This record gives sequence, structure tokens and C-alpha cells, in this order.
Amino acid sequence: MFVRFTITGDRATLIAKELSGAGGYEPGTISRQVERDLSEREMQALSRILKQTAVLDLPPVDCMLGADGSQWIVEAADNEGYKYINRWSHNFGPIHDFGIFALKLTGWRYEIY
Repeated sequence: MFVRFTITGDRATLIAKELSGAGGYEPGTISRQVERDLSEREMQALSRILKQTAVLDLPPVDCMLGADGSQWIVEAADNEGYKYINRWSHNFGPIHDFGIFALKLTGWRYEIY
């Protein structure tokens, strides 16, 4: 699954897609998707969570690896360039908090929240 935010001026769009496959084994096909504009309130919440978690200031990778679990990737691109943050199975901390925020904005429900 991925959730993408595109921010242009005073407008922000959310695009999310979930695949039918088994994680890193076989991606499958798109099983559901959503694309919509964020409300003013949601845009403010997005700005707030980015500041609170400072997720975009984290180092790109850490040393955690695993055979099973979740991979959390946050990417950002703006006039200053591109950056990414890649974490394995973080069930706490800034990247998890940001990821859960993004997932909740899709309107889809998962056991993790």
C-alpha cells in the first residue's frame, strides 16, 4: 500500500492504493484506491504531524532488518531536492506515527490502529 500527498500552493491531494498481493513476495493488482483533496483542517494536521515527528529530518536508513514485518518508507521531493527514510517494522516512534496518520486519512481501517 502507499499513500501519496501532493502539495501545490494552498491545495493538497491524497492518492492511496492498496495491492492484493502478499507484501514483498508478490505485489498483485490494485485492490482499492482513493484520490481526493485534503480539507484545510487535514492540511493543517499534515503540517503539524510533519513538524511533531520531524520524520523528514531522520537519517535515510537504520540497521534493523527482518524476514517478516512491515517496511515504512517516507519520501519527499521539493525545490531543495529529494529525500527518503526507510525503516523496518517500527511499531513506535516518528515514522510509525506519521505512517498511521497517513493511513487514517485514506478512510480505510486496519488492525494496527
